[in-house]
Amino acid sequence: MPTKQATTSAAAGELLMEVHALAEAGSIPAATDLIFSRIDRLLCDGAFEACDEILRQADPHRLQSSLRRSFPAITTAARAMLPARAGFFEASLALLAAEIGEDAARKRLDALA
Repeated sequence: MPTKQATTSAAAGELLMEVHALAEAGSIPAATDLIFSRIDRLLCDGAFEACDEILRQADPHRLQSSLRRSFPAITTAARAMLPARAGFFEASLALLAAEIGEDAARKRLDALA
């Protein structure tokens, strides 16, 4: 029987595979909706470990800028419960800064920190 951690890890991987597939198909709005709906459901259910596992597995380098912003946006209120969020946020900020400059990146993301 799989452990809770293995099940959580597999579910996070499945969500991220779906997000990547939608993004690669050019369906960024659908990928964004998926991120928001699944993570919102998990947060409402108090499944902070599952949300944290998604953030731990998510690779900001594989996500378009708008998708990178979706993860911090939906998890802002629960940031204290999600240790992996800080690393995801910092990596996303660094990538955005490389794209548009440090000041512009901070202006876009400061509200989500």
